[in-house]
Amino acid sequence: MTGSVNGFFTNVEGSDRTNCNGNNCVVIDPTNSSRAARPRRSLVTPNRSRCGQNLLRNDYFLVGADIRGIDQDNSLRGRGTQNFNSSETLDTTYYGGYVGFGGEYSLGFLGVGGLWDRLGLRSYYSVRAGLYDASTDYGGRFNPLDPSSPITHLSISDDKLAFIGSVSSEHRKQLGPRTSLSLLTDYEYISSVPSMRYAGFTSTRPTRIEDDGAFSVRSVLRLNIALGAAPAPYSEPPLSSQPLK
Repeated sequence: MTGSVNGFFTNVEGSDRTNCNGNNCVVIDPTNSSRAARPRRSLVTPNRSRCGQNLLRNDYFLVGADIRGIDQDNSLRGRGTQNFNSSETLDTTYYGGYVGFGGEYSLGFLGVGGLWDRLGLRSYYSVRAGLYDASTDYGGRFNPLDPSSPITHLSISDDKLAFIGSVSSEHRKQLGPRTSLSLLTDYEYISSVPSMRYAGFTSTRPTRIEDDGAFSVRSVLRLNIALGAAPAPYSEPPLSSQPLK
């Protein structure tokens, strides 16, 4: 029985000053209340084990429940000919479950008894696939900083079915009886990541939530230190060199 808590946070900050000449200035209002169009913006932002003489051998099967989220926060300030503050949130929570399998693998002639073993390296893999309910909430607020113009608000919710699939690999080097160094790489695809489509001059449709697919790659160099009872000495032959039973 294993448990884990994972998190990911991204913060993007920036400022830009634009001089407007004539009627070329665009003011932002997600409700399109007698103002100009807004350009499209989206932020997407976004596990081992025996190996035998075979190239690939499944060592375990996974069934689990999963909750994750992608939260996006945007804030804009305009100062100059037209003054305004604009803020919006686009938060999605994924509820679902997954199945998968994983284990240890060898690299053919480099693996069992080969270069990989002589260097003291072990390789592991994990594959997961799951279905999720993607619950999305959007909140937008536009303040024109003009007493003659009202502050506008917009709230939208949406639910979609999302597929999330991932492939993970790990290459581990034993440094001592309790210590090892791992290079982990995750490839993940999410079929539904929300993005906003804003009302504008060329569209008769209101501001709405749509979605796009997203693919991410993440690599981590991790130092593993075993705690608790003393582990078996590393001088023992690796599992990949033991005969199958």
